[in-house]
Amino acid sequence: MPETVESLLSLNPLMPNDEQSVKDCPFTYYPFAKQTLASSIFSERYQDNTFAHVVKLDTATPIEDGDDGGEACLGAIVDPGYILTTKRCASLQPQTISFHNDSLPRRGVQSTRYHLTADVALLQLKTRLSIDNQVTPACFWSGDASTVAGFPNLQRISRDALTGGLRVQRTKCPLAGRGRCYDDVKRNSTAGLVQIQAVSNYRQHPFVVALGHGGDGVMLEVASIANWIQEETGTSVDGIDCALRYAQYRQYDDRVTAHRAESYQSIQLQNAHFAPTMATGYRVSIGFYVEDPTRESVVTYACYGTLLHRQYVLTTASCLEEYSNHSIIVRANEVTKLTPAKVGEFRVVENSHYLDESYVARVHLHPEFSEVPLRNDLALLQLDVNEFSFEKSFKPACLWPRDSSKLQEFQTSGHGPRRSAEVRVDETLLNDRRSTELYVISKPLTDDCPLNLTTNQICVGDAVTIVPGTCELNRGSAMSREIWVLNSNIFDYVFAIGSKGENCGFNTPATFTKIAPYINWIDSIMFRGQVTYKDSTVYYGDECYSTSGQSGVCLTLQECPGMVDRARHNKMDLLHASCGFEKDVSLVCCSTEDAVGADSGDDLRDAVEEIENCPNLYDNLRANRSPYKLRGGSPTAAYDALHDSGNIAVLKLATPVSINREVIPACLWHNESHVPFLLEIAGRNSTNVTVDISTYPLYRKACDAELVARMSHLELCVMYDRFFAEFEQDDLRGSRNWDLQLLCERIVRAAGVVLGGCVQPGNRL
Repeated sequence: MPETVESLLSLNPLMPNDEQSVKDCPFTYYPFAKQTLASSIFSERYQDNTFAHVVKLDTATPIEDGDDGGEACLGAIVDPGYILTTKRCASLQPQTISFHNDSLPRRGVQSTRYHLTADVALLQLKTRLSIDNQVTPACFWSGDASTVAGFPNLQRISRDALTGGLRVQRTKCPLAGRGRCYDDVKRNSTAGLVQIQAVSNYRQHPFVVALGHGGDGVMLEVASIANWIQEETGTSVDGIDCALRYAQYRQYDDRVTAHRAESYQSIQLQNAHFAPTMATGYRVSIGFYVEDPTRESVVTYACYGTLLHRQYVLTTASCLEEYSNHSIIVRANEVTKLTPAKVGEFRVVENSHYLDESYVARVHLHPEFSEVPLRNDLALLQLDVNEFSFEKSFKPACLWPRDSSKLQEFQTSGHGPRRSAEVRVDETLLNDRRSTELYVISKPLTDDCPLNLTTNQICVGDAVTIVPGTCELNRGSAMSREIWVLNSNIFDYVFAIGSKGENCGFNTPATFTKIAPYINWIDSIMFRGQVTYKDSTVYYGDECYSTSGQSGVCLTLQECPGMVDRARHNKMDLLHASCGFEKDVSLVCCSTEDAVGADSGDDLRDAVEEIENCPNLYDNLRANRSPYKLRGGSPTAAYDALHDSGNIAVLKLATPVSINREVIPACLWHNESHVPFLLEIAGRNSTNVTVDISTYPLYRKACDAELVARMSHLELCVMYDRFFAEFEQDDLRGSRNWDLQLLCERIVRAAGVVLGGCVQPGNRL
């Protein structure tokens, strides 16, 4: 879900007349921002199935102390017909097996198959098991690089020698010492089995990683006997196949479980670690033309990127280096279509394709890029002229310009098998390994990252194990987050770009390159040769820092009670804390502590009493003396009636107005290079009804595209906000004298007068 950044929500920022930097992104793409999100939750019956994949071996002869730690025997269900256990437990010739759920009937053992050298055996059952959420085969870790690095969470399942029941012991392993932690658990768990819970399809899948004796006093890793299990049983031990085959019986991952009671649970799938849905309309796919003399040119899509502008894409330099001598094409505006499936297939079939594409005219690698060691891994692609048409679902992303962020979770992207396991009929579809894009939730790991990174790089991932092969990081993809900004609209902000990593950063973290340190380099390419204004002013609502380095928000003095108290005793504190335009002393850099302040009980009671008695107060200020007679008027010297430019005048009243709470003069905006983004147009329509309309300014270049005549430097172009798009146009017609106002520091300032007769896209002021 989108994150709230308080300093951005309270802000009415100043927008430059011309786009100057990627920091201006919210102004540029405001018309395409999202305003609402959909969320779903559902409930279903819940049964604990912690031990659904484990059985108890009913042996006539108990294991003596020292043979297997004095614990009773157990086994893991391989498929409906076979149980995996140790040789020593099998040698006791168990006649039946039983389940953790005592209400289930016992099953008889027909025969035993021993491994030639390893301490494992397979028990073949007389009758095949009926698979449900209380009896479900285990999965087996059949070999992956993650085994060497260890796992974030390990579980040891064993039987209590006294009660005969099943129990689970959990071990959490720190990131920096997972390999050693894994070895310790194998060494101290010679009885029972060791497993991990791997996530896929919103659910947790138990993967057995070790059992029995493997020599040197440690347990035997299942990966070393995986082929033997498959040959003896005829059942695939592939992790993806297993996770798909039994997904509907597995327990939902804790992350998507909003609430769990004894007999039911509530599920929110949008909280999943990763899922086959994408919310990144800014992502593009980067392809390379690979020339082959024996065949036509083939495009290899190997990288991803982030669309920053109609003509620029941000990606990793390392991916481009592999195809440095090839022509590059960019695909954008990906759409996914779900269609009903044929009989014998899944309920729906997912088909994704891109609506737009463009060739790359120029590649800008970061000048200090180094592949070994990996440093400054960023590149900008400059696209040919294209006809991209932006909308809410397809638009450029914004870049986070600050070095720090308090956000804890981000969105990244990967790709994996295009298969859903909710409804499965035809097992031949298990061989379908086409890729689909995945939406991934990741976390920055700053404390114990095992990678040797620079200050401009970051570890990204999560202490979660996923089913091997289900998610691979998209090189060049973004680490982003949706944030509420600009009048509570939702924007995608990119914080870092993915350089390398396995399993989408799960279990072992991935390397990402931060964006903030490279904003100036990006601007130097995207806005090269344009006029820019060096505006380092901190404005109302902006993040700021005091002279001591403490962070805060630029607020009015009245909104910062702690600063008011200190200013009474030492006015120099007020001067040192001032911020805003030209260090306005009415604005201060207010820390969180100063913003809270100490409320006065007497002041609060007086305020409540005044509010309750408001109808009986201020009678002398409520008399409306309008209309006022005019003595004369003076149009500006720049007025041109032919071209309707400079259309502004000053009127002098015959008698002065009375200044009170209802009649207050407006202030005039003096800044010629910037204008506040949140504006209002106030006036009367043809029926003499007062209308107050929210608007926002457009860049000059954008307005020139809307108008027949080009704007002059004395004019401002505004667009009415989408909220008012449903108003009847008749309500907005019939008046030429609309005042454009803005709210800034709680003072109403007039910024211009509407020249057109109707509020519509591209109004000039």
